[in-house]
Amino acid sequence: MGRFVDWGSLPGMLRNGLRSGVRIPGVKEGTYGQANESTEVALAKYRKSIDRLGRGDACLHDSPAFGPMSLEDRIRLNLRHAELHLSFLDYGGSDPAVSSADRVDQNVAARHPYAR
Repeated sequence: MGRFVDWGSLPGMLRNGLRSGVRIPGVKEGTYGQANESTEVALAKYRKSIDRLGRGDACLHDSPAFGPMSLEDRIRLNLRHAELHLSFLDYGGSDPAVSSADRVDQNVAARHPYAR
């Protein structure tokens, strides 16, 4: 699969976050990597991938969207991707002026230096 996102857009995504509703052109479901598996299996795979990022393991392949990326950018992009998915959750916080996405941003920024 060739790159489907212009490399020039990566800095903006890392700075401003990812937009919802983006689909990979020519892909029936709009994305790859969807699997019908249990939460336990999916969580184990997720933890394994996060551990690889945290250890700084060498990447086995370039990003299909952006080509070669630094470890820092891979971590930041993964955090932004997680932020996108978490933004759909409603945490039912007590302050209606603070959105769920803002609470996620605050929590991620407090825990990871690359998110700042």
